[in-house]
Amino acid sequence: MTILYRWGVSIIATMIMAALVFTMGYQYAIRTALKKEVVTATAKLDKATAIQGQIEKTNQAATVRYVTVTRTIQTRGDTLVKRIPVYITKTDDSNCHIPDGFRVHWDATLGMDPTNPIDPAVGVNGATPTPPKP
Repeated sequence: MTILYRWGVSIIATMIMAALVFTMGYQYAIRTALKKEVVTATAKLDKATAIQGQIEKTNQAATVRYVTVTRTIQTRGDTLVKRIPVYITKTDDSNCHIPDGFRVHWDATLGMDPTNPIDPAVGVNGATPTPPKP
């Protein structure tokens, strides 16, 4: 019985040692994986921060350029509006025929009755139409 007892104790001791070695190796693997994940996450965060900084710089530069271009366009538009009466005479203007589809939409935007082609100066409900302000 002592031999069986010794064999049993040695088998159980071996199994406990194997379980301890396995547990220690498993914990080491988990800790190593977590460290790698932390390093990877930190690198991704640094890269995202750098990209965000580039995006903000680009947005600021684009906004500044957009405002500059808008001012230039409006200045040129004012110049064109001032010069249009010089190039278009009253006879040219009277010879210009506007299609009915455009006239109906234009009358509707001015608040005029588009179904009254005889007297377009009478607005909806007899009100005098006023052109829209730009």
